[in-house]
Amino acid sequence: MNRYVAITAFVLLLIAYTSASEAAVRLRVSQSPPWALPGELFPVSVTVRALNADGTVDKTYVDPVTLAIKEGTGTEGATISGETVATPVEGIATFSELSINRIGRGYVLIAASGALSADSQPFTVGSGQVLLWGRNNYGQLGDGTNNNRNAPAIHPALTTVTAVSAGHTHTLALKDNDSVWSFGYNLYGQLGDGSTLTRTSPVQITNFTGVIALSAGEHHSMALKSDGTVWAWGYNGYGQLGDGTTTERHTPVQVSGLTGITAISAGGYHSLALKDDGTVWAWGNNWSGQIGNGSEDDQYLPVQVSGIRTAVAISAGDSHSVILTDDGTVWAFGNNADYQLGTSSVIYSDIPIAVSGVSGIKAVGAGNAHNLAVKTDGTEWAWGANGYYQLGDGTTTKRFTPASLTGPADIISTDAGYRHSTALRKNGGVWAWGYNYYGQLGDGTLTNRQVPKLITSLTDISCISAGGFHTAAIKMNLPVPFVWADVVTALRVTAGLQTINNVQFIRFDVEYTGASAARIDLHDVFRISRKVMGMEDNP
Repeated sequence: MNRYVAITAFVLLLIAYTSASEAAVRLRVSQSPPWALPGELFPVSVTVRALNADGTVDKTYVDPVTLAIKEGTGTEGATISGETVATPVEGIATFSELSINRIGRGYVLIAASGALSADSQPFTVGSGQVLLWGRNNYGQLGDGTNNNRNAPAIHPALTTVTAVSAGHTHTLALKDNDSVWSFGYNLYGQLGDGSTLTRTSPVQITNFTGVIALSAGEHHSMALKSDGTVWAWGYNGYGQLGDGTTTERHTPVQVSGLTGITAISAGGYHSLALKDDGTVWAWGNNWSGQIGNGSEDDQYLPVQVSGIRTAVAISAGDSHSVILTDDGTVWAFGNNADYQLGTSSVIYSDIPIAVSGVSGIKAVGAGNAHNLAVKTDGTEWAWGANGYYQLGDGTTTKRFTPASLTGPADIISTDAGYRHSTALRKNGGVWAWGYNYYGQLGDGTLTNRQVPKLITSLTDISCISAGGFHTAAIKMNLPVPFVWADVVTALRVTAGLQTINNVQFIRFDVEYTGASAARIDLHDVFRISRKVMGMEDNP
């Protein structure tokens, strides 16, 4: 009898130990909007997963999860609307029909449940004007010419854009009216317009909607739709379109077998996709192991990258790949000839290896053969190839140990081009450094920059994309504020001009500043609003 009691106690103890060891230890925001428009529903739902210590979902977790705008991010005073508390189903909390009311860059959502919390990737609320500069030999600046530019210029036809991506010699843009546009080199159909004609002005990819993210590679292009599917077009000699063939495609085709994708990245001749479960999938050229599946064979269909289960960001270089996991660790794999994997050996790796010497990372960017990373404290770090000062340390010495850069601070995102580098500040400013032969740094010169330089002509930037030898950015369509406070009615009216779909609107925000509640008289609002806009008072 005592033996049975002992066995029963042992079993109960084992069950208790197993339950405790598998209990959720952290949250991960597995899907968040890549962008949003003020006052409009997010293009995708936000999902939050409760994770066990090994990165798997704790399907028994049912504690409510609360979602909010993280303090100090986005625009001060912004609010999030919709159901911001959700109960997880099989460990996953889903937040649908959310919106944020104010334009701004660098918004971060924070999910919290008890003592657990997690941040989303940063995103912008609002659209903007595309600026382009650098090399233009194939019309990748989209201005109707082949003239290079050493300073940013606004593209007059791309004024309400939510996403932009600069490839090696072509550019992609997504407008807020759900249309995708492309321009530049098109020998392999990478513009997606059904032809192989190079375009020096933007052309729309027809019958292609529902897109929320774009990525331009060497000679191929990728798009992510709101339903979690991935589409690709252009050169396919190594299977980088992921349709199981090596057939060139001049219009978008769906990548086979992928659903639940939240981010994409097109490299030299390979492609990456991040799934909502934290796994990363890759396909295409694999001569140096940049697919990360333990082989060097080209992959014509997506395969899972080995050993990664909690990824939050991805970036594909020319022949290497970089992944950021939710604990702030950077992983790299593929070509290592220039130490881009962060090891002192030049031997490539066909599986992900952790980059030593750097931690607490929140954003990454892979260039041709160098990498950039942003720490949670807003500092910029770099390693890899450095023949053209792309590491920004004042030398041309390649580095296998990530080094902090002097100058850039409060950085929220970063992107690496072929031989140049960029970093976006929280206040909308941009730093650039490295190769500048074609003016791709945008500082008005053709001088290579050994250390980061603040590009003073760039303000209110919400997105920066470094291509082969050109650069693209989005300048936010910010309302121009006018404020009037009326002491008699205790009304404070803020008005601003805002352009949406090429139509200019006047927006009024009315606030009652009195000590006690009062009914707002619309006649007073109208009268004060006319004063705000410089009109005469009309009783």
